[in-house]
Amino acid sequence: MADEVGQLGDYRLLRLLGAGGMGYVYFGVSSTGDRVAVKVIRQELVSDEDLRRRFAAEIENLKLVYGSRVARLEDADPLGDPAWLAVQYVPGATVNQYVAARGPLPVRLAAMAGAMLADGLARVHQAGVLHRDLKPQNVILGPDGPVLIDFGLAVLTEQDSRFTQTGLLIGTPAYMSPEQVRGERALTAAVDIYALGATLVYAATGHDLYPGAGGVHSLLLRIADPQVAPDLAGVPDDLMPVLTDMLAHEPAARPALATVRSRLLAVAGADGTDVSELRRQVAELTYSAATELLVPRVDAPPPPGPPPTVPAQPPLPSPPPGGRRDVPAQPPPPTRHDLPPAPTRVDGASAPLAPTRTDAAAEVGMPTRRDPSPVRPAAVPSVASPTSPMDPRGLLPPEKDRRPPGVGDAPSGEPVGPPQGDAMLSEGTPATRVRWPRRVLIALCALLLIASAANLIYRHQQSKPVRVYDKKPTALAFNPDGTILASADDDEMIRLWDVDGRKLLGTLFGQDGVIDELSFSPDGDTLASANDSGQIKLWNMTTRQETATLDFKVARSTTVSFSPDGTMLAGGADTTIKVWKVGSTKALTSITGLAKVINKVRFSGDSKTVLGRAEDGSAGMWDARTGARRYSSPGIASSWYVPTSSGSVEIRDPGGGLLGELRGHDGPVKASDFHGGWLVTGGYDKTVRLWNVTLRREVDMVTVYTWAAESVALSPKTLLVAYGNYKGLWLWRPDPA
Repeated sequence: MADEVGQLGDYRLLRLLGAGGMGYVYFGVSSTGDRVAVKVIRQELVSDEDLRRRFAAEIENLKLVYGSRVARLEDADPLGDPAWLAVQYVPGATVNQYVAARGPLPVRLAAMAGAMLADGLARVHQAGVLHRDLKPQNVILGPDGPVLIDFGLAVLTEQDSRFTQTGLLIGTPAYMSPEQVRGERALTAAVDIYALGATLVYAATGHDLYPGAGGVHSLLLRIADPQVAPDLAGVPDDLMPVLTDMLAHEPAARPALATVRSRLLAVAGADGTDVSELRRQVAELTYSAATELLVPRVDAPPPPGPPPTVPAQPPLPSPPPGGRRDVPAQPPPPTRHDLPPAPTRVDGASAPLAPTRTDAAAEVGMPTRRDPSPVRPAAVPSVASPTSPMDPRGLLPPEKDRRPPGVGDAPSGEPVGPPQGDAMLSEGTPATRVRWPRRVLIALCALLLIASAANLIYRHQQSKPVRVYDKKPTALAFNPDGTILASADDDEMIRLWDVDGRKLLGTLFGQDGVIDELSFSPDGDTLASANDSGQIKLWNMTTRQETATLDFKVARSTTVSFSPDGTMLAGGADTTIKVWKVGSTKALTSITGLAKVINKVRFSGDSKTVLGRAEDGSAGMWDARTGARRYSSPGIASSWYVPTSSGSVEIRDPGGGLLGELRGHDGPVKASDFHGGWLVTGGYDKTVRLWNVTLRREVDMVTVYTWAAESVALSPKTLLVAYGNYKGLWLWRPDPA
């Protein structure tokens, strides 16, 4: 197509939808015609490790959330160049676009939209995720009602400190709750309830909670001050009570989402209008004839003529005779915090929208766009157009469109920049073009080739497995910081290894059978070993002495796992799961809910639920303290990865339901381990494979010697794999690139 921007994965990118400090969003179409919004990280930010982690976390969060109020995840490649993700495309205007163009929503429709959003947020929270950046710009009035977008700042409730540091503000100031402004780390669902209330105030009135607050710091001070009440002027009387409660200063005083939903539904239906009719009216807000201009036409034919090209930079005028031309001072190049926020999601293809608001609601570190001109379709080079070295795939807009307003243009309209042509580089020194001698260029090219070859050799050497010990381990486990590896052998002993030095640190004696599984406590102070005599032994890692024996009293293989908070321990043998409080040999509960032999146990992220998986792939969930059967748990954040004799790894939900499978091994899969989005497997085909479970694809493989890899472990801190076979214990550093 003439107007095609480029290709990412299975998606043809047809046009730019918006841009922000993190990257660009394009409208794309798959090979089967599915329409998606593709988010691409800015090329200059790909080396930012914090941003990469946030982007990967956004993908993981989108995998967890579901429902009609969330744009579903379609595909992603967090390791790509550039990194990208694709979500369901929702045509329509955002709440702030609608209000700017048409004014506040009618009270009944604002209440109905709020009730639908409350229902969607409840599903998000049930998945253990907080949005943390709910605002009018992140709610699209789509064809089926309001939809939540942009989970870039979302975080798992049990991992809230993963990215947030004390004193670091995450969110958009005008819609942040007081506890967010104070920098509290233990955030709850109340932050999203507050933001939903602030969003509904804007939807119903057209103004924020603190209009005219001045700068961001002044706004934050007002929000944090319990004596300064938000401005609810213009809020309809019917909405005032519920919005006042949602905006309570203390989180505990805010109502639950179920209460918010029921109260908003009561307001919406106060005049007797049926709920289904209200839903229809909300869905038609941006799809009626009166508001046709708010909806971009995504199926319009490409415009006639050649594709847009980057406009040429006009030359600077020559300096006056006898002196240096005065060149206006050029602002410093923009940093990642100076980049403009995402412009309107609707690209103005049919008609311009109202200018973006310029108040203190701008995101922290991303100033509001002050250019009063409407957002224009970006002039993006086509696939056949030349690309820049910083943009090898031609996906980023031209440099002119990426600059913040005012950068690169003189007040008179003439371009500014480094002196060119006859312009002076310094007082009295004429500019000259540097011509490199050919042999210097040849030498530089040779150095680059040598450096590239050296890098390839280094990476190959780094990824080559190294043998640590010559006996076959039956079980392996890294400690939490990845510095110590525990290995168990057929001789019923546990050996502790220094990972960096690959030296033996010590040996633990006293097992009464072959060890099937090893597990470290979250603090690394205790090691648990489960053997085929139906016993679990606990070892103090400081004294290296046995501290307790937990006995199932059955001569069967066992499995063991600590709870994330370190207070409990779960084990499985035969068809029984037991849970103990750490420090006690008396079981809290004994569970017999699965018919087949238990081969894996673990806890949910909040440590309140114990999960068990049987050898046939069936699974179940129970209350960790009472043993009561559970069928859902908001603290669960990952799936089961079940090795099979057919050569695949089945992906199952926490309840045992089959979600998919990973194929690659040519024989039965013997062992697996999972950490942080990576899965390592060992099979009878004499290979160990690394998988990116987000993308569900194999990224690296190593062939082991002589026989199958029967035990594997993945370091929780670095991409380091330990595996064992009849030739011994090996360490392998995969290269997913």
